[in-house]
Amino acid sequence: MATVTLDDITHVYGSGDDAVTALSDVSVRADEGEFVSIVGPSGCGKSTLLYLTGGFLDPTAGTIAVDGDPIDGPGTDRGVVFQEYALYPWKTAMENVTFGLSHVTDLDAEAIESRARAELARVGLEGDADKYPTELSGGMKQRVAIARTLAYDPAILLMDEPFGALDDQTRELLQEDLLDICTETDRTSLFVTHDIEEATYLSDRVIVLTAQPGEVKTVVSVDIDRSLPRDEVLRTDAFLETATEIRSAVHEELVIGSGH
Repeated sequence: MATVTLDDITHVYGSGDDAVTALSDVSVRADEGEFVSIVGPSGCGKSTLLYLTGGFLDPTAGTIAVDGDPIDGPGTDRGVVFQEYALYPWKTAMENVTFGLSHVTDLDAEAIESRARAELARVGLEGDADKYPTELSGGMKQRVAIARTLAYDPAILLMDEPFGALDDQTRELLQEDLLDICTETDRTSLFVTHDIEEATYLSDRVIVLTAQPGEVKTVVSVDIDRSLPRDEVLRTDAFLETATEIRSAVHEELVIGSGH
């Protein structure tokens, strides 16, 4: 478990007349075991915020820390799952997981294979370890990508619209699986999505960013009973009221961004 904090983050792409401010004075915190989603209009800096947290970009101003220690580039304490699966097509599901694991741990080959099998089983692919990406559906490929990230045991999961390219049924199944995984492993999660219902269903808190440049418009706490079946959760007053609050905040920014 870990806490990640972003304090007064500003990020500017380019310089001079070509400078574009993606984020301005953004402060975000995700506590140990907390699931925090980030939503907002297109171009508000959601993905930029995630890449900064992953250490793939350096902020123009502000600090990012894990458990109080400033980050310095990518690290195994932060695992990233992208919308694109980025699997090696010439490697099996098992080999895709073990390949990444072998580069970030000092485990021996037997331990690496054992952990990879365990993570593939965790995402429901224990019987598909020897299949190649061309033999897997989109949902199964994303499960492999998630297993590959979980295998090196990051304290923090960073997810950039990981289910955005999937059909509705597969997306719903993976949302439920992700909830189970996060509950079971108690990992801290930052999740970027444009889907309000998805953010509400998965999150402890939802951060709404303003239209460009992205600033924190509001933070919405989510208090819903996830012990109920999914269909019942989506019909509860708590879920509907929370989703409406988030949607209204995003809509206000869409209107501002369109100039109306």
